[in-house]
Amino acid sequence: MPTPSENAESAAATMFRNLSTSTKLIVLCGAFIVAIAVAIYTLVAEQQIAIEFAKKELTGVQYIEAIRGIYPRLLGEPGNTGVSGQALPSAAEVLSSLNKAEAEADLNTASLEQSLANTLSRLWSDSTDASAKSGLVGEALVKARDLISRVGDDSNLALDPDLDSYYLQDTLVRQMPRLLGQIGDISGLIGTSSVPSLSSGDKTRLFASVAMARSSAEEIARNLTSAYRGDSDGTLRRQIEAPMAVMLSSVTSYLGALDDSFDDAGKVGQDALGD
Repeated sequence: MPTPSENAESAAATMFRNLSTSTKLIVLCGAFIVAIAVAIYTLVAEQQIAIEFAKKELTGVQYIEAIRGIYPRLLGEPGNTGVSGQALPSAAEVLSSLNKAEAEADLNTASLEQSLANTLSRLWSDSTDASAKSGLVGEALVKARDLISRVGDDSNLALDPDLDSYYLQDTLVRQMPRLLGQIGDISGLIGTSSVPSLSSGDKTRLFASVAMARSSAEEIARNLTSAYRGDSDGTLRRQIEAPMAVMLSSVTSYLGALDDSFDDAGKVGQDALGD
């Protein structure tokens, strides 16, 4: 005995056979049009997703660019000039740029940005004691690192599927803030003192900070090597290889000078640990 579904199929086939040729052609054309429309809709939807993904990534890059402006002031002196020879932006300009980036970004970063801005305002306030500023520098570096990490997550930078851009964003979002934070820790430990005059505990912390900073610099170099490998036309390498090489060389020289400032870097580390 035929099942209900078989009966329905048989009725549909009989009805289709009874249609005129012109009606059959109209039905078939309609089916083709629906299939093509579905395919076009799917393609457009996928392209729209890709466009929104890219827009969010661009928002993240612009936000991180604004955060980057705080590092010269945190790790240098206000009167210094940047690589371009231009004076570093003022504290007010840095804070304004940070607030503008937060206002324009549709990311879940408001609390982190406000916390960082409050710390920077206290740090750069004339009423803040000089003795408190060293601690505020370290606090600001940690908050800047956390904010960059959140921006990377919420702007899809951390999800980039391409090999070259994945390693590049990991360098930008994870490794560079970590390295700059470690250099800030080193600067805070040394202050205006010479390395031999530090206490054994500070020497131990300095020795560990130098080792961690060197490890971060090596990780950045590995990331860049992987990014260049995924850069099929060599555009990325041509754009960033030279400045990144200068940066890594400067970091290596700085850390090497710190090693040289110890009477015996390895011996200091062991002696300090033994005290």
